[in-house]
Amino acid sequence: MTQPAALDLTQDSSSQKLQNLPNLSEQDSPQSQQPAKLLPTDPVATSVKLTGRLLNFTRLNIEGNDIKVILTKIAQKLGRQRQSNLPVIVSCQQPLNLAQLWGGLWVLGLQPIGLVTGANDAQANELRIAIFPADGQRIDGKAPKNVATGRERKSDSTKSNPSSQHVAQPPTQSPASDSQVTERQNQTANDIAANNTASNETTINETAAAPEKFVASPHHQSQPEGDLVHTQMLRSGQSINHVGGDVILTKGINAGAEAITDYSLHVYGKAEGRLVAGATGDTNAKIFCLRFNPSLVSVAGTYCLKENIPIEYLDKAVQVSYLDGQGLVFELME
Repeated sequence: MTQPAALDLTQDSSSQKLQNLPNLSEQDSPQSQQPAKLLPTDPVATSVKLTGRLLNFTRLNIEGNDIKVILTKIAQKLGRQRQSNLPVIVSCQQPLNLAQLWGGLWVLGLQPIGLVTGANDAQANELRIAIFPADGQRIDGKAPKNVATGRERKSDSTKSNPSSQHVAQPPTQSPASDSQVTERQNQTANDIAANNTASNETTINETAAAPEKFVASPHHQSQPEGDLVHTQMLRSGQSINHVGGDVILTKGINAGAEAITDYSLHVYGKAEGRLVAGATGDTNAKIFCLRFNPSLVSVAGTYCLKENIPIEYLDKAVQVSYLDGQGLVFELME
């Protein structure tokens, strides 16, 4: 078998080509060039809109600070998924060379979009890398909303009636995830935290459907932030993104639709589609459904897919909450 010829870096063919190039300073000087044709300067209507969207990110958990070893392990873990443009959020609590790590991730075909707050925040600020809050903290920095069924009552009910509750297990990972390189999470980007904070307008994004009418509670009308009451069925392709209060759906939500709020979500009907509460990290947020059958459920950034929800909770009245150290807790409402 013949070996490929090695590249001889000592040859100066490239330098000879550079010497044969025309002298830009003499032939293409600015004085000899024709003035460039200016682009039209007519004013164009400008529109800026902040909207929320449910996005799937991969969380990259890293331990250690040897960049070369880290990148080697990531390459092994990715396998055939290299160059897949997979968006990732990096979590690493040990100080390391963040610029070198970021460059290596791009070379591997990943798209690092942010860093979980930790020991490398100063570097992230210098590199203008987005910093995401730690688990259990809100993106917008607001205090968690106090609810009647707080963490203390939740713990008591767990002890008194364990048979009616189920703690969701995290999504299945590869057996070889020795350093938890990839952990699938459902995150909502910073635009959800900023969504409607100035005008408090909540929009419905539809596909081939007429706009729905929103009926807000009196509290919502008189306060810059408040609960949102939606009195129509949320149809497939529609999305509600609300910041500043609970979302209450009086009719229900169909498959293919999504309801996202930074506080609690109430569905007085069949709950299909994607249900997201505590989108900015509020661990006191809850989801209440009379007929629970979602494709995805998420509270405080921790999510569970339908195939991982025990069948005994489907089409039942269910409360979903988040418990530190355990994750999502499903509880039958009797």
